[in-house]
Amino acid sequence: MEANQHGALTLVRIIGVMLVVASILELGLYWAECAYHKPEPLHVEALPIILRSIPAVAGILVLIKSCAIAEWWRTSSICNSFIGYARLSFHRPPRSPAVCAPSGARKFLEESWLFEAITETYLPLVQIIENWRNDGIAAPITLSLSPTLCAMLGDPLLRSRYERHLNG
Repeated sequence: MEANQHGALTLVRIIGVMLVVASILELGLYWAECAYHKPEPLHVEALPIILRSIPAVAGILVLIKSCAIAEWWRTSSICNSFIGYARLSFHRPPRSPAVCAPSGARKFLEESWLFEAITETYLPLVQIIENWRNDGIAAPITLSLSPTLCAMLGDPLLRSRYERHLNG
């Protein structure tokens, strides 16, 4: 089995399992809600049960026909354009403040968080993308950066402090 054929089959099976699990969780939550609101006697209506069971049935059918679905998906020209596409979005987490230290200030915690993110996330990602390009791997990717993060990464003061941080 080829790698892309195996990947498509794995993806189809994951989708099938997720449909079944989501439906079972939804049924369990509905059952618990009914038991909580109507403890005596437990009365569950048929229509909500049937509607909540549809994803499970679809998931089981996807699992049964996973090989055929994966082969169709792998060979389909419409779906083939989406294989290998990645979309990444980087932004400053809501609880982390924007780093804007006065030029005379010493090292501070928020600055360390930014430097850790640069070292442990952004630079390794750039290296991976450069390696793909050098190896001739066509991997379409969309990379979104928030304006705040762009401003921090472009700040000359923070850049010089990051260089000092790397040099120890």
